Amino acid sequence: MGTNRTARRSGLKAIAVTSALLLAPAVPALAAVPTSRHGQHPAAPGMPRATIAGVVIARQPARRAVIVASRSGAVQTLRVTSSSTLGRLAPGTEVRAVARRLGDGTYRLATLRTHGRTGHARLRATVVRSSSEGMLLAGGGSVLAVSRPGASGGRLPVHSIAGSSPLSPGTVVSANVSISGGSLVETSAQPVGQSDLIDLEGVLSSVTAGQLVLAVDNGASTTISVPASLTLPSVIVAGDRVEVVVYYSNQAFSLVTITDETLAASSSSGDGASQPTSTSSSNPAPAVQVEGSVTSITSSSLVVQPGEGAAAVSFAIPSGFPVTGITTSSRVEATGEIVNGVLTLQQLDVQSGDGGDAARSTAPAVEVEGTVAKVNSSNLIVQPVDGTARVTFDVPAGFDLTGVVTGARVQVAGAVVSGVTTLTRVHVQNNQDGNGDGHSSTGQGGSGAQGSTGQGGGD
Repeated sequence: MGTNRTARRSGLKAIAVTSALLLAPAVPALAAVPTSRHGQHPAAPGMPRATIAGVVIARQPARRAVIVASRSGAVQTLRVTSSSTLGRLAPGTEVRAVARRLGDGTYRLATLRTHGRTGHARLRATVVRSSSEGMLLAGGGSVLAVSRPGASGGRLPVHSIAGSSPLSPGTVVSANVSISGGSLVETSAQPVGQSDLIDLEGVLSSVTAGQLVLAVDNGASTTISVPASLTLPSVIVAGDRVEVVVYYSNQAFSLVTITDETLAASSSSGDGASQPTSTSSSNPAPAVQVEGSVTSITSSSLVVQPGEGAAAVSFAIPSGFPVTGITTSSRVEATGEIVNGVLTLQQLDVQSGDGGDAARSTAPAVEVEGTVAKVNSSNLIVQPVDGTARVTFDVPAGFDLTGVVTGARVQVAGAVVSGVTTLTRVHVQNNQDGNGDGHSSTGQGGSGAQGSTGQGGGD
């Protein structure tokens, strides 16, 4: 690679996928921070701290990181600076850590306690690839492999990730796994939702103007198309370890944004940052959140540049969205969701000179709880529980409507774009009093997300 990483760090606002993609201001190099008696960097004054408790489910020495799953299945990535500490954190180790959140949504270890070992864990993550051999899952800013019982082991097949795979990319699963010899083996898995935005990390095998090939965990390669409207940062080249956010549709991945992982992991997140992606029945639709400077704005589009090590992010501006006073060089935090295959602005915070919020704009939105009165591939009509007028949503092409039938009790959200209310999220409730989890969808599906795989019932 040969590029001076220190020089490249200047001006970077790191990337993290939360319900969002968060890009935060950079902090000084970690080498300038004193270490604690545990051999880790303590949380810098004023930086967000968190307690992470759970089971180590994977160790990735090349990233100097371990992946931890909590009792509820939430997956977090913990970066470890001490080689001796990293060597002790084998899969199955039960840990309790105090860490500070970084700009890419992962965490830098400050202090650590271990409690023993276990051979089992639960995790909730998003499918990147699925085959008879196992699953490749994304969660907490990392990608990890889970084998299926009886699989021959070794690398996951590198054939098409779509095809007739048991679970399609974007399916959110809750899986119980056994931990043996540093590997994860599925004991049960239950699909619990769908997400069309997925965060990945890995090493770039090749880079062209229209396509990236990313080598992720366990040797699997993922091909990602680069839209003509997106310009890749010149500092990112083949061989770099990167983080990407992709949009999955029509059996293909399309790049939303990319950043150098080394730089992203060196930046800290601001106070009040969102938590890493957790797609469950109670969460809002997955979104992309970007903090940076406006490089272009028109009545229909907004482009935000997070820093030299990341690609600029473009948002479509819905009709009627207030953007008065926003100019090029304005410092903003923008949040968008995929609507009809386009990243569409939903909220915009304009920051003051001291980094605080000066003003906030939001896109017109509709949220309804009620009963499905009519549904087809083009429209969803919901009768609200309060007896008010029925609400009609346009259904984007390919939107997963699993379980959405006439008479079903649902919670529905939509975005008003050019005067049309377009469906962005639907959650089917299990019973008529509105209690209990059911199926959730936020976009393209086709995964049969109410079925199950493996042995047992997952959650």
